[in-house]
Amino acid sequence: MKKEIGFTLVELMVTLSLAAIVISVAIPSFNTMIQNNRLISQTNQLVASLNHARSEAIGRGNTVTICSSSDQITCGGAWDTGWITFVDINANGAFDNATDTLLKVNQGTEGNNTLNGTANTGSISYLSTGFTNLAANASFSLCDTRGSSYGHQVSLSTVGRLSSSTAPVSCTP
Repeated sequence: MKKEIGFTLVELMVTLSLAAIVISVAIPSFNTMIQNNRLISQTNQLVASLNHARSEAIGRGNTVTICSSSDQITCGGAWDTGWITFVDINANGAFDNATDTLLKVNQGTEGNNTLNGTANTGSISYLSTGFTNLAANASFSLCDTRGSSYGHQVSLSTVGRLSSSTAPVSCTP
């Protein structure tokens, strides 16, 4: 007589039950990891845009402006809806289609994240020296709006230097 090899129904049910328990414990942690990685990625996108604007201003010897843009054509709106970077020939802080050159368009944040700047950050112009046109330091807060108080802060000095804080910042849900 041949010996049968395989699993019994009881063994399969126990294995499936254990797998279900492990998965139910792992999924919330995985969602948190996705949220945190999205915040970091979007913070890095903002930092890269600001660094790009500064390097273009120095390289071109002209003023380069980055401003919030809800339609990706004109300045205005909330930062989390998007922003544009352009060579600002007349240094007025607004995109003039006839004279200015559009360098980059960013679509803004994804998911349930918000991006807010301090009062003086509607538009930021970098001069050919790499300095900003800001009278005082500015900052941006990128926050998760799902009730978490976890967020990232990007600070910009008047001399054009950036710093990014990965420590939790104060975010109001």
